[in-house]
Amino acid sequence: LLAASVEQQFGERVTGILLGGWQPFTDGNSRALLRARLIVGVLPEQGLSLQARWRQYRSSDSDVDGAYFNPDEYRNWDAGLSLRRRVGGWTVSGLAGAGRERVDDDSWQTTGIAELRAEGPLAGKARIAVDLRYSRAAGFAATDDYWYGSANISVIVPLAR
Repeated sequence: LLAASVEQQFGERVTGILLGGWQPFTDGNSRALLRARLIVGVLPEQGLSLQARWRQYRSSDSDVDGAYFNPDEYRNWDAGLSLRRRVGGWTVSGLAGAGRERVDDDSWQTTGIAELRAEGPLAGKARIAVDLRYSRAAGFAATDDYWYGSANISVIVPLAR
């Protein structure tokens, strides 16, 4: 992914981010993409913010033999509540939101997203991170019931210097 972004703070509690880029694939397809995010600190001392996000892309080649989700054009917006806090020695972050997406010229469909991450000490300087994710987006071209989830556990071990 080759991209450039700009970030601008508006007052004490509002931040805007704009990213434009190009994503080449090894099969010759590429995507021109645009993403924007607006973050409003609702209760900054509690780590709570509202986020509104827009993303879109246009593919150069729609024929990828069904290898991956690849419409000619994809648009998505969502909004949600975000949390990031320290609890003891742990950093906890999460997001819950909903929005709409459009694949090519089809009708707009409802989307949903939920994410939770906790990272904390394990042993010595090592840390552990647990990620849980749910998304109901980017698949309505295949079926209305499409969703995906993931659970990941990572062990982070700093290299000795």
